[in-house]
Amino acid sequence: MIANVYMPTDNNEYEAYDEYVCLCTMIHSLFSDSDCVYLVVAGDFNCKLDSKFYDVFCKFLIDQQLICVDLLKLHGVHIFISDDGQRIS
Repeated sequence: MIANVYMPTDNNEYEAYDEYVCLCTMIHSLFSDSDCVYLVVAGDFNCKLDSKFYDVFCKFLIDQQLICVDLLKLHGVHIFISDDGQRIS
């Protein structure tokens, strides 16, 4: 199974956190309820190390026995820089 995600951003709102947890749960359920043997989840998890989503993200990885390739390959780089240069992640 291949899933493409664009997860909510960490905007310090409780609704965003709840939505993040809900989407991780939905992906887990879709995979668990299927006959698929492998799962690839690609896209934008909007989750950096200091995000309030990080614990949820790590639990999702462990529960699904997934590996986050970005964390293995990208060190000290930013994958997003706003047009005005004020926000990076």
